[in-house]
Amino acid sequence: MKSKFIWQILILVGLIFLLTNLVAQNSDCYEKLDFKSFLAEKVENDTSLIRKLYKNIKYPIEAKKYETQGIVEVIILNNSEISTEVIQLNSKDIFPDVSKQIYSALNQVKIDRKKPFITRFYVNFDLDPFRYDSKDSKGFKFGLINDNMIVIREYIVPEIRHH
Repeated sequence: MKSKFIWQILILVGLIFLLTNLVAQNSDCYEKLDFKSFLAEKVENDTSLIRKLYKNIKYPIEAKKYETQGIVEVIILNNSEISTEVIQLNSKDIFPDVSKQIYSALNQVKIDRKKPFITRFYVNFDLDPFRYDSKDSKGFKFGLINDNMIVIREYIVPEIRHH
C-alpha cells in the first residue's frame, strides 16, 4: 500500500516536471534560469533573499521529533508581474509548509517579475550539526551549497539519563 502511494507521488512529480519543461521550452515564453542566475539577474539583493529564506523556512516539529531529514525540490514559476507560484515537488507530507514559507520570503524582497521565468532549487533539512563543519562550511556562498541548495539545520540534543 505504501509503495503504491510512493509510486503515485513519483509519477505525479515526473508529470509536473515534464509539464513545466514542456511549457517553458515549447512556448518560449518562460526564461529558464538556474538558481544562481535567478539570484544574479532577478533579485535586487540576493543576500537579503537568502537571509529571508533562512528566517522563514522552519524545520517541522514532527519531522524533528521523528528525526526525519530530507531534501525538498522547489520550483519558482513567475507567470507575470502579479502572479508567482512556488511549487514543492516532493516530501509534502513530511515537510508540508515549505512552498508557503518560500513564497512569504519572496514577497519580502524586490524581484524583477516583468518577464515570465522559471527556476529551481533545493532545501535540505539536516539534523547533523557536524556535516558542514570547518573547511566544508567555507564552500558556502551566500549560505548556498552548489549554488542551488540551502540547508536548514536543527540539532537534536540527546537525552542524558542519570543512573
